[in-house]
Amino acid sequence: MTHRICTGLKELFSEFGRKGFSDANAQNTFGAMKQQEYIEAVLSVCRYINVHYMENLSLEEVATVSGFSKFHFTRIFKQYMNMTFYEYLNSKRVKRAEELLYDKKMSITDVAMNSGFSSLSAFNRTFKTVKACSPSDYRRQRESMVQALLMQG
Repeated sequence: MTHRICTGLKELFSEFGRKGFSDANAQNTFGAMKQQEYIEAVLSVCRYINVHYMENLSLEEVATVSGFSKFHFTRIFKQYMNMTFYEYLNSKRVKRAEELLYDKKMSITDVAMNSGFSSLSAFNRTFKTVKACSPSDYRRQRESMVQALLMQG
């Protein structure tokens, strides 16, 4: 009986030796699975933001969508997107505002409210941070470019 246990243990250790007793293979597989899980969570959150950017989204809400704590989500999102959740959200909102600024009949306040910003001051501050000019200046610059193109054509 003792001989069979010893033989079994030798076979078991021999198997560990062939596969790498350090569990390096298992760690690589686990790491790849975790990375895939993180990527899927970030993509899921990006899709969620793309649909809901007009709403008053919070870090807690999108962390829940990801399935991670807000602290873990914050690290993962930054790691894979090279920007924070709020930077991503604001970039979506500013992109929408750029589209709306083409409509000269729409006031800057209406553009702000229809881009997901909670106030005109938040919109102006964020737009200027992202685009390095105010929404009004952006609209004027676009109009000048359009006029210049029309004069050329």
